[in-house]
Amino acid sequence: MKDYRIAMSESSEELVTFSDKDKITYLGFAKDKKSLVEITDFNGDQGEEFIERSKVLINIKHPHLAIVTSINNEDNKIYSVSEFIDGEDFHSYSKRVHAVPPDQVIKWIIQFLEGIRTLRSRGLSASLESTRLCVTGMGRTRVVIPECAIHKGQSKMHLGDEISQTIKVLTNHQEPSEPMVYPPEIEDLVNRLSQMDRIDAILLELRSADSTGNALLGDAFYPRSFLEREMFQRFRPEHALPASFVGMQRGFFHSNYQSLFEDQSTQETFRVTVVPPERIVPQEVLGLSLRDENSNLIKIKEIDEHNDFCILREVYVTGFSIQEFIERSANRSLDEVIILIQRVHDVLESFDGNPALSESFFESNIIIEFERLGGYGLNSLASVVPLKNWPPFEIKVRQHLTIPTMNIRSHSEIIGDSDELIGRVEQGLGVSAGQIFSWYLYLRRSSLKNAAISFLERLNKSILPSGYKSSIKEFDVNESTETNEETGMLDTAEDLDQEDGMEPLKVSPIAIALGYNENREDAEDDDKESNPIAKQLNKREEEDAILDFSLLNDDDPIFEEPASPSRRTAIILAIIVMILAIALALFLAHLSGRAFWLQG
Repeated sequence: MKDYRIAMSESSEELVTFSDKDKITYLGFAKDKKSLVEITDFNGDQGEEFIERSKVLINIKHPHLAIVTSINNEDNKIYSVSEFIDGEDFHSYSKRVHAVPPDQVIKWIIQFLEGIRTLRSRGLSASLESTRLCVTGMGRTRVVIPECAIHKGQSKMHLGDEISQTIKVLTNHQEPSEPMVYPPEIEDLVNRLSQMDRIDAILLELRSADSTGNALLGDAFYPRSFLEREMFQRFRPEHALPASFVGMQRGFFHSNYQSLFEDQSTQETFRVTVVPPERIVPQEVLGLSLRDENSNLIKIKEIDEHNDFCILREVYVTGFSIQEFIERSANRSLDEVIILIQRVHDVLESFDGNPALSESFFESNIIIEFERLGGYGLNSLASVVPLKNWPPFEIKVRQHLTIPTMNIRSHSEIIGDSDELIGRVEQGLGVSAGQIFSWYLYLRRSSLKNAAISFLERLNKSILPSGYKSSIKEFDVNESTETNEETGMLDTAEDLDQEDGMEPLKVSPIAIALGYNENREDAEDDDKESNPIAKQLNKREEEDAILDFSLLNDDDPIFEEPASPSRRTAIILAIIVMILAIALALFLAHLSGRAFWLQG
């Protein structure tokens, strides 16, 4: 195991993620990939069967199955290496949590069965109780079957019985020592499932019972990740921060190990990131540094090392990561994606003299930062506002690895090849922003600079209309954007979206009276100092910008666009009618002599 390092517990024992009579699985670190892995050490009698099983798994890629990278036989010691699944198994979860919404449980079981169906087609199976629940975003989870839970042959337990029992336990509203109480529809469902063993029949039954769409999971039902349980045994990161630090937002979309805090003594905002301690991950591979060598790097203000975990305080400026942009921009045009990726490319070029830094080029480590939001919210900027209407922004890069980036799946989810991707674009087939960024950043992490440049050039020729091809380098929201003094609007060097139907934002007279001059860049400092109302509004705007991404549900009415002028007119007319009706009632009461002010 010279290429791997076994993680240690606080008591200097090897960290075990799973064990049974034939094998023990340890948490480890792959030195070449700089990834957390699980190393399964086989000590049973059926070594050839274990090797054969592992070889089959190496050739399977499925969203609900752990990625297996290798099977090794060194000095008569057999072990396999697979993706680290940072989650909580169903067995532990069901002991800790109950009264889970039935539709959420059904979704989890469906994901498990999709993985099992793939395994059974290869003569393999897996245990549901050893399958893990992982948090993938705010209110979102995913079921993944770890390599250690997979075995050759069929499960010893009847599949329908195993699933029925799990559904009953998770939806039970009573304590474990009390009789089970669960919704009536669950009782009918589990009675039907218990008689089944065919996966297709069970899936059909479960899908007919699933009715919630994309409902988000409540905080009380979150699974606890393995690293969270290991690192936060004695105290949590917020307990190690100064007393002046106040939490503002927990759980970014891409990580369970980040939060926003404000230092009330200085009014500074920090992104507090937790990374594993030395006993789990060698600190020299993380890329931690307090040196401010490049203005395009996110500055680390302080590194606070503990035996339990390591806390990084990063200076926070309002913005969002490329990962968050991808998750919220499903309807973006490809020319907008290319414009943004070109901006990212220009910044990454400044790090060519530091090849070690390229290993941290992940979507969640590249941040789009705005000094001012220009009247928009972060959610709107990430999801619907055209790039030509974005206020000036900068691209910043996190120089160190984080827990989400130390994952084999982050390195391996590049499907097909770049020629295939370009071919799909040329044929007008669907290509997502995530696919484009994934391929480009994969090439950069692999130090294939020329291939990355060629990839961008081919995309420019394939995606952008002929009128745009010459403007890709010219278009720069930050540098090629000028302020029109007559309208107060941002004019771009090249209008990329004349037909989007969006009207330019103008500064209202009321806003000007409150200190928001139309030419904000010229008068901003004077206005903020001289106008207390504008100063308070600016402070409020900054707070809203920071907290914007803490909203959990994209479908919530708070994300809706402002009402149309006709709707506003109707509301105003309704209010006027109500006032007139009240006035008429008071007038009639006065004429009748029964008004209260005429009594006595």
